[in-house]
Amino acid sequence: MSATLNRMKVNANRDVASATQLQPRRKTQSNKPASENVNFAASAQLAQALNDTPAVRPDAVAHAKALIANPNYPNADVVRKVARALANEISSPEKES
Repeated sequence: MSATLNRMKVNANRDVASATQLQPRRKTQSNKPASENVNFAASAQLAQALNDTPAVRPDAVAHAKALIANPNYPNADVVRKVARALANEISSPEKES
């Protein structure tokens, strides 16, 4: 099984004459001072959630240590596929126009 790389090509739109001119947005007027329109409750909740999140996930660390200790990880098939994909990328780079 060979690795397939999908590439996207972007063509620039050079037809600027057909583009419409943007009109500036009108500002809406508010009778309230800016300080009365601000609600920091969501920000405080996000800050609290961040503080409650552990800096280290012991389950993820244990899983990573188990993978590192396994001499068959990654298996030979995965190593071959990655090597083939890298070799294909190096030997046939996409030509830029």
